[in-house]
Amino acid sequence: MASDYKYISVDDEISTHFVLEYVMRRYPEYKRQAQFTDPEAALYYLSDHSVDLMFLDVEMPEMDGFTMMDRLKNPPLTIMLTGYPTEYSERAHEYYDHGIIDFLSKSMEPARFRRSLDRFEKLSKNVVIENSRIGAQPVFHLENIIIQHYCDSEESIHLHDISYVSVDKNYVFVHTKDGKTHRLRSTLQFFVDNYLSVDYFLKVSRDTIIAMHHVFSFNSYSVNMGKGVDGNDRLVPIAAARRREVERRLLTYLGYNEDTELRRF
Repeated sequence: MASDYKYISVDDEISTHFVLEYVMRRYPEYKRQAQFTDPEAALYYLSDHSVDLMFLDVEMPEMDGFTMMDRLKNPPLTIMLTGYPTEYSERAHEYYDHGIIDFLSKSMEPARFRRSLDRFEKLSKNVVIENSRIGAQPVFHLENIIIQHYCDSEESIHLHDISYVSVDKNYVFVHTKDGKTHRLRSTLQFFVDNYLSVDYFLKVSRDTIIAMHHVFSFNSYSVNMGKGVDGNDRLVPIAAARRREVERRLLTYLGYNEDTELRRF
């Protein structure tokens, strides 16, 4: 059974949205969440919603598609729509680290459109980690860190139990494998320099570092760190500029090489 994919479209010409909606009727597994003629409105939407795929116009009067992509902290995989795809096709690989996976003509020729979706689906499918590799016991120079709470109580956290670490303003949030979150006043760099080994922890964005030994699955734009206390998967976004490096480091850590057949769902 095919997965459901959430997508949006951003184009200043309403006719493009109509054509796209008509074409996408052939693919019921794709669920449109919204369409925008104003890129500012799309930016606002994406600040509070996540989607799997975005169709984005290259040429818009108020803000072109590249500028909009630059303003997104973690852009979804994106197919650019343009009346002149040949101008970009030869350089398409240069844009991959920014989340752009293809340039598609607004004529949306069916066979070419299908190839573009195939590329998206290949990139979005998860690499599932074998159970025996999840939670493998690394060797740390330090075993525990002490977190001081406001009520003067202290809590000891084993480094092996850290799933990922994030930062917001002046606080570091330590997310543990049991789904809990612990807060301490620190910078992310100070925390990394004093506690986290680069052999086991990997920076996936400017403000988030994951423990590679607690990854359950990953794809081109997020890492699944297991269930939270609410029972939902904890999906950590991968910054567009770090996608290639994150995939390379994870595959190396897990012992895969270029000839390994990966299990993807």
